[in-house]
Amino acid sequence: MKKLIFLALLFPIVAISQNCSEWYVYSETGKIYKNDVQISEGYSEVGDIAASGSDWYVISSSGKVYKNDVQISEGYSGYCRIAASGSDWYILSETGKVYKNDVQISEGYSGYGDIAVSGNDWYVVSSTGKVYKNDVQISEGYAEDCKITVSGSDWYVISQTGIVYKNDVQISEGYADSGDIAACGNDWYVISATGIVYKNDVQISEGYSKYCSISVK
Repeated sequence: MKKLIFLALLFPIVAISQNCSEWYVYSETGKIYKNDVQISEGYSEVGDIAASGSDWYVISSSGKVYKNDVQISEGYSGYCRIAASGSDWYILSETGKVYKNDVQISEGYSGYGDIAVSGNDWYVVSSTGKVYKNDVQISEGYAEDCKITVSGSDWYVISQTGIVYKNDVQISEGYADSGDIAACGNDWYVISATGIVYKNDVQISEGYSKYCSISVK
């Protein structure tokens, strides 16, 4: 035992940080891209994408859920949002219900919101502009049709008016309306309604269709 303790002191365990270099886009045309390279196609339009670990998840506009291109669930309403953490995936349905791995865990949210997850914590921004963490309201006053993402304990919102907030504090503005946002580590990504991708306010790609979704891991 003493030898093990001695070795532990000599070689402390260092936590492995997230790479945060892989970003995914679900286009309005049903194509999936990873770092600007198409990796899949054939999905129905205006869905959502989430990435976690080595896996990526899609919910299509027809209410089907896919993991790495393989269908794992169906029967959701037409305009849902998806988030993932570890091997767990979460859905916010158009009817305001929240599901974790196909099991309903909450309800009563206004439709057309967004969901994000970090560890065991899940966040929702409702269509009425209220933000919730694990079913408890933590903020309000945002415009309708916002998107939310989370990294660690930091949460980001992009408003319909193109303003970006981090933990309720504005950090950027000027994006085209109805975009999407993703975050990993200290980096945040936006895909605008004009199909341009930004990382920490710097453009890194363009040419995507309108109404795309983005995720990063």
